[in-house]
Amino acid sequence: MELILRPEQWPELSEARLEEVVQTARIRAEGAMLARDLVNETPDGLNPERFVATVVDHFAGTPVRIHVHQGQELKDREMNGLLTVGAGSKHAPALIELEYEGGKNLPHLALVGKGITFDMGGMNVKTGADISDARMDMGGAAAVVGAMDILVRQRAAVHATALIAVADNLPDARAALPSTVIRYPNGLTVQVANTDGEGRLVLADALLHAAGLGVAEAIDIATLTGNVGQALGLGIAAILGDAEVSRQLIRIGERNGERLWPMPMMDEYEAELQSDYADLRNVGKSGMAGAIIAALFIRKFVAESIKWVHIDMAGTVQYKQETAYSAAGATGYGARLLADYVVDRTRTCTGAK
Repeated sequence: MELILRPEQWPELSEARLEEVVQTARIRAEGAMLARDLVNETPDGLNPERFVATVVDHFAGTPVRIHVHQGQELKDREMNGLLTVGAGSKHAPALIELEYEGGKNLPHLALVGKGITFDMGGMNVKTGADISDARMDMGGAAAVVGAMDILVRQRAAVHATALIAVADNLPDARAALPSTVIRYPNGLTVQVANTDGEGRLVLADALLHAAGLGVAEAIDIATLTGNVGQALGLGIAAILGDAEVSRQLIRIGERNGERLWPMPMMDEYEAELQSDYADLRNVGKSGMAGAIIAALFIRKFVAESIKWVHIDMAGTVQYKQETAYSAAGATGYGARLLADYVVDRTRTCTGAK
């Protein structure tokens, strides 16, 4: 498919400005396509180790500072969520850290993505006639990678760090069992009541690490709950957390088509997370309000100094069937949304135009 733009059709734009617009559109489209390609990839082509290699190769030679936390370093840093979730896979888990600093003295923003490259549910094994979609449980990680690609190629004047928690969630003799207790470095203990509630366990590691980096804001994005799709369908994602950040993201989403709907942080629902032998359990007791309860769990791992929102994009990660504007498969949701937010937020904080 080819789109031809002729300067005479856009008399209000100089030819140089038109070329600039086309280049910007190309960068944005390619960032979204990068996210789509990652999400569409099959598990034989994209496991945690290949995900790490793909991201490292993609940003090699760019201004991005890359650090991959894996192996002994995960143990030393007590990233026990990743170590527990990834225990059943032959492919080692990792936390990918990508830092891009496009200027000095800019607010430091973190983009945190869930990267479960295949989610069998762990020992609480998923069942169904076709669970091929389990390969798409890294849609949040893909969105973050796509957003960073856009920011870097646009040479945006921002300071952003991507934290991508990557693992497989598979049943195996080494896999974590329901009732396992995880201890996090902030002192909280978590009872793994259901191993299929793994995304929040690895996001906890990433958000604790974000606090150590001194970021001012953090957005986590994840294909986290089936509950959000039941509530909102497949055309809009849920957002929970800081009201100001949420409003700005919602405005951006209405503008660029990656829409968001605010859901409440019902503090009284925290009772659902009470455990008899740990500080928290990873899933609620009743099975209701799953998206809200997941966000309440994640909030426990966000430093008070950080403005934070959580985006549950489980419904928006894919088109279930072919549409007039897309084939069935990954949407690339979130790449443009996050990139636009980082740019707009930086301008707001610095007073730049």
